[in-house]
Amino acid sequence: MINQRIQPDKQNVTKLVSCLNSGEYFTDNTFQRRLIWTEKQKIRLIETVLIDYPMPEIYMWQQAVDTDTGHQRHSIIDGQQRLNTLAQFMRDEFNLTKTHLDDANQEESYAGMKWSELGPDDRRKILNYGIVVRVVPEDVSKEEIVAIFKRLNEADRSLNPQEFRNADFNGKFIKASEEVADLQEFKRWGLFTDSQIRRMADVEFASALLVYFRKGIVTDTQSNMNDVYDEYNDVYREKTKDISRFKYISDYMNKVLAKDEQLPKFFLRPNHLYSLFVVCDLLADKKITQKAVAGRLGEFVRLYKEAPPGDEDMEKEDKRITNFREGVSSRTRSKQRRELRVEALTDWILEQD
Repeated sequence: MINQRIQPDKQNVTKLVSCLNSGEYFTDNTFQRRLIWTEKQKIRLIETVLIDYPMPEIYMWQQAVDTDTGHQRHSIIDGQQRLNTLAQFMRDEFNLTKTHLDDANQEESYAGMKWSELGPDDRRKILNYGIVVRVVPEDVSKEEIVAIFKRLNEADRSLNPQEFRNADFNGKFIKASEEVADLQEFKRWGLFTDSQIRRMADVEFASALLVYFRKGIVTDTQSNMNDVYDEYNDVYREKTKDISRFKYISDYMNKVLAKDEQLPKFFLRPNHLYSLFVVCDLLADKKITQKAVAGRLGEFVRLYKEAPPGDEDMEKEDKRITNFREGVSSRTRSKQRRELRVEALTDWILEQD
């Protein structure tokens, strides 16, 4: 019966942005996506407003009234990207790049402009633009709110497994994964595009590295990942130790990658980097210098590239290189394929020690 209690209301951009800026409307990041939209997505939204086309409804969750102040805040269930884009544009944080507008609008008065450069008529169009807002009553539970959020996104654009986990779990493990994904040591790898980051691919990869610390090499099925998220949702005593371990291993690995310019080109992709990360974890305490490891890996990469798949020279190839090829051929996140890659690299390095 929740739907019958959620009545639509139309609010203009002036009110919506004002409430967002004041904190009356706020984003609950415990189940929402992170605020990452591409420039094109932002510009297209503002264009939608300027040409007076409708946009999807925004859903709010009413919070309990503050009995001291009489104020009542609202959590944004669905629509945070749209509201924040409007607020960012009105703060002059981006302009309406012509190439991202429809061809028919590239000569309009607003093309290429920032908010502060718009004429009065265009500003009025934006400020008076109405958006349908539905408010969920405060007595609806958090569990029901999460279910509504997931249902809204399933109907609009399917959530991926990591986004489902972000909606289902709000505990220690996902916070640790987000913390790792936000570290400079992680970001410098440049593994994911802005669009992939928006869909939480970076958090998912960070989770895989933390899962390795807790469970060893495993298959990244949705079920396996959910089990770990559930196990460490409330209590994750090893969090500080695991994040410190991540920093130590990533520092070691980054020093290896810096020794040979061909190594980043080869290993800075998720499947290869996972393998190298595990190898560096296994080697970090064996007193092998980063220079020595880089030299051996450089030789491995050179030989790997000399005989592309299907080449007759493959028959003469070292078995470890062949095994590594097999490990990246399919089901790259399975335990068996990961172990093939890790064993191949580790054996190659240690045998030549």
